[in-house]
Amino acid sequence: MNNVSNIFGGELSQNYGDADFTIARSPVYYKANGDLKLDSDSIALVVEETGQKIAMHGSGFNDNQPRRIVDVGRAIPRRAGASLLGSQERISVSPDKKRMIYELTLPEYSFMGSDGSLVELSLMLFDSWDSSWTFTQTIARKRRACLNTQVSLDNTVMTYKHKHTKSLDIDFGARILVKGLETATKEPEIWKDMMKASVTEFDAFMAFADATGRRKFFEDRMGEAQHHMKCEFHKDPQLLLKERWKNGKQNKDLNYLWDKWSKYSRELGMTQWAVYNTLTDWSTHAPASRESSQHNIMFIRRKREDIVRNTVNKLLKRAA
Repeated sequence: MNNVSNIFGGELSQNYGDADFTIARSPVYYKANGDLKLDSDSIALVVEETGQKIAMHGSGFNDNQPRRIVDVGRAIPRRAGASLLGSQERISVSPDKKRMIYELTLPEYSFMGSDGSLVELSLMLFDSWDSSWTFTQTIARKRRACLNTQVSLDNTVMTYKHKHTKSLDIDFGARILVKGLETATKEPEIWKDMMKASVTEFDAFMAFADATGRRKFFEDRMGEAQHHMKCEFHKDPQLLLKERWKNGKQNKDLNYLWDKWSKYSRELGMTQWAVYNTLTDWSTHAPASRESSQHNIMFIRRKREDIVRNTVNKLLKRAA
């Protein structure tokens, strides 16, 4: 679920959309010798309005209220003195109300990327009440040409992570935003090098296998093959997808990546940049691997972005 609001004049909406609910803390009891006793070391989080149970935590867990996350997202750019002209606000909450994303586009800080396409910046806040995410603030970038979200390869400068043990620091978040806006245009210099760095189809395939958790599977199967077969794999990695190894299974995400690779490698050449764009296409646009998970796609995409960052950094390290 998500809500989108346009901010043409720079004034943020006061509507909380799907984040308009309250997380309540409930005591936990247990039975001992027939008596009901209070567990002073534990608490349960529930949706106050419905009584829906969210998660169990230790008593020291500090939960941020959904509306508070939205308030913080709205306060940070104001504290940082950032322009909100033409901004768009999106509030997304998972159907089970265990996670949320707050996104605020910052079109006034758009810039031209290394390939000549327009790149838009946005402030994003992530939080969860089941501990699947820590509170995270980051600067996201999206290329308008393909609408792929550009995954930062070095997220240390533009990201603020916060444990659920203390209050959120709006001033610190504002400083991170200012620094992030200053540095967001520097990484395209790395992209320029990636546009020139060639890769083999086998290297690209193994990067996609890495991203989908299948690299070891294929490495193990190649190790079982005859020597001449290994050479053929390096010449035509498509054989790896066609091989019917014992216990092997089709992987929808890997098939998606390999299909998109044919498009991006034609348009951008056999380069690291084409691998990167294939991966960001997958993290931005690919459906969930299971139909039953499609309703949670916003949160699956967030996890994919971390996978893309790790995969590309491994590719660059191997090529260095």
